[in-house]
Amino acid sequence: MLYFATLFDINYLSRGLALLDSLTAHSSSPFKLFVLALDGGVVEYFEKHSTDTVDIITVDDIETHFAELRDAKKNRSKIEYYFTLSPYLPLYILQKFPGVDQVTSMDADLYFFDDPAKILNDNPAASVLITPHNFSKELKDLEKWGRYNVSFQSFKNTDEGLSCLKKWANDCLKWCCDYFDEANNRFADQKYLDSWITKFKGVAEINIPGAGLAPWNLERYDCQVKGSKVFIDRQPLIYYHFHHLRMLGKNFALNGLETYKAKANRKAIRLIYHIYIKKLSELSKNKAGDSNISRNNTSAKNKLLQKLKHPDGYWYFTSKYIVHINPYKRYQKAKKMLRNLWPNS
Repeated sequence: MLYFATLFDINYLSRGLALLDSLTAHSSSPFKLFVLALDGGVVEYFEKHSTDTVDIITVDDIETHFAELRDAKKNRSKIEYYFTLSPYLPLYILQKFPGVDQVTSMDADLYFFDDPAKILNDNPAASVLITPHNFSKELKDLEKWGRYNVSFQSFKNTDEGLSCLKKWANDCLKWCCDYFDEANNRFADQKYLDSWITKFKGVAEINIPGAGLAPWNLERYDCQVKGSKVFIDRQPLIYYHFHHLRMLGKNFALNGLETYKAKANRKAIRLIYHIYIKKLSELSKNKAGDSNISRNNTSAKNKLLQKLKHPDGYWYFTSKYIVHINPYKRYQKAKKMLRNLWPNS
């Protein structure tokens, strides 16, 4: 049995459900996903749509177990408090669920394209696994924010794993601000990971192709499509981190690639985003929420667009935007409207 954990509020529900669907589709082992529900909307959703693969943990559960969090909540912003919870969620699970031998905590905007067990099996002796940013060459200066990305990290229920987790929790409790503190060389929950390799035994970097692919490292890899699958340096893509993707409506998105100088016009990248956005669209039809919805951004309409075929229309990519257009559906709507206006014609 594999154990995973994530946290999200109602605005990220569709992403959390997409993560769950991708685990269900690709995990070779039975798994349990612990979800820290950051608001009542998430709790209510899973009460109505309960599943054996998901266990809900509430913020009150965490704060009751770690009473010090209630005071921390008073002196930091919402996003800073969410950062603070990063180490407390896996620590809570390892302390409250004795049968859990290892837990992997993840961001909700990850999506699996292959078996997550490949990552865990690559370092079977490690008590702690952390994910390097592996920044593209032109983005090396971003390492000041942290060599590692707090998006996929795994902890065993061992002295080494618990020792590392407790230190991380203590660090985040003391300081977890959403800015780079140059004087003390720290940033949010992330920068603390830089010293783990030297401070703790049993800590290993995840360094297999296809794990940890994200906008900031795309330019490092040879990304290709073979059949319907994406390959990274000739190895299957395991998961992609959709950082900075913003849905601006059901047919319009900000892809977040421009920030990291990644090329949006490559076939593999378009396919990765196509699969994920299609999944988010399907989940949204089932009334799963999504964050940062806005219908006021129309600046992409004049962009030079690149076409990507879609079964229900076309996806167009620019360096910054993704737009979905379905000419046939528009034609059918227009035809129906004309028949209503002139029924005898």
